[in-house]
Amino acid sequence: MGEISEALQRARRERETHPEPAVPAPAPRVSSEDVYTTSARLSEEQRADGAPAPTEPAPAAPPPAALPSDAPPAPSEDAAAMEAELSHSTDDSEAAQAVLVDDGGAVTDACLQLALRARRALIDRDARTLAVVSALRNEGKTTVSCNLALSMAALGQSDRVALVDLDLRRPSLETVLELRTPTVGIGRVLSEGLPLADACVHVADPGLDVYPCLRGLPRPHDLLLTHFERVFEELRERYEVVIFDTPPSLLVPDATIILQHVECFAPVARAGMTRARNYRKMLSALPKGRMIGAILDCGPPQIRRGYYEHYHSEPLAEEPAVG
Repeated sequence: MGEISEALQRARRERETHPEPAVPAPAPRVSSEDVYTTSARLSEEQRADGAPAPTEPAPAAPPPAALPSDAPPAPSEDAAAMEAELSHSTDDSEAAQAVLVDDGGAVTDACLQLALRARRALIDRDARTLAVVSALRNEGKTTVSCNLALSMAALGQSDRVALVDLDLRRPSLETVLELRTPTVGIGRVLSEGLPLADACVHVADPGLDVYPCLRGLPRPHDLLLTHFERVFEELRERYEVVIFDTPPSLLVPDATIILQHVECFAPVARAGMTRARNYRKMLSALPKGRMIGAILDCGPPQIRRGYYEHYHSEPLAEEPAVG
């Protein structure tokens, strides 16, 4: 016991002569959800202590231009750029596959006939809004929406026609129509409350206003439930015909929410792809009494090509009468 006591006393004297460095306490662990909250709280504490918060230097703002008090502000570059021209070339681009109004063939005339019948159905119901729906993906819904809107605008029966991309999960109107000018999409109008005019892209030939969605949004059905009614009412007041491109109705609930406000709808079925059971299931889930007619996409031609081309060929010159 005496040896142990002497060893303890010797160790105590060494610690007093050469003290050990203090070990810092471990920093508290912060979860990923609390990173933004923690950094904001630390910035507030630093400002309370008089120390400046560590922020990046902001770029110097240019001096405002002097304007007369009664002069209207100059239009912004974004507002001047919201004008688009559709490509009607015959290459393999997506726009050439969708924009068929100027093709001059049987498909163009079928689109014009469809536009006339749809316009008449809307007039009979005193309606202005039409949603194009489908059961699943890749059934031609977006192509039909584009050609229907372009055909209605080309017919000239209405000076105010709009096409709106409400497929907020996988938007495609901007790509299909090759619109290179949008800076604000209809998604930001819904989510951030921006003015509807900020998302409008005007197509001069034919006269059509397009409201594209620029990127997919998380939980778009929540946006549609809370903010779509405001945008819908503004569209209905501004235009005589509004056509909505919607997501597949059997995959997500968005189309059902949209049709709580849109007055009419037209289902699209693709020949050789759409299953009859899926088509019937789609119709059972949508509001009854609002369907103005069904559209068969990629169906067999009802008129033989040879007869159609002969009908549209140049008339023959009359032969002189034989005396």
